[in-house]
Amino acid sequence: KQGTQAPLALPGVPQNAGPEHWRELIVQLYKDHNPNKVGDIDGLMAKYKGRERALYLCICEKYRVSPNLESKGSPMTSEEKKVKKYRDLITEIYKEHNPSKLSDIEGLLQKYK
Repeated sequence: KQGTQAPLALPGVPQNAGPEHWRELIVQLYKDHNPNKVGDIDGLMAKYKGRERALYLCICEKYRVSPNLESKGSPMTSEEKKVKKYRDLITEIYKEHNPSKLSDIEGLLQKYK
């Protein structure tokens, strides 16, 4: 017989967050780690109704991902992550090789969007 365990507290994420909060996190997780599963989310959400938080934590564990602890706004999309990565890389290169071009980074990113 298993004992009842208190849910794992996640700093920055309210324990009473609604199902949409967890759904958004699960969608992003599957988009990043297993896009073929995105179509299964509605069924999973129905199956785990009332236990969406536990579902999210299980999926994080399955893909060995730290739970997203940001409670403000939506999780960053994979496209936004790519843009941030490129922005950071270009910034590093310009800082070292051509600091006068640092102000041109946003225009460069827009041009090749």
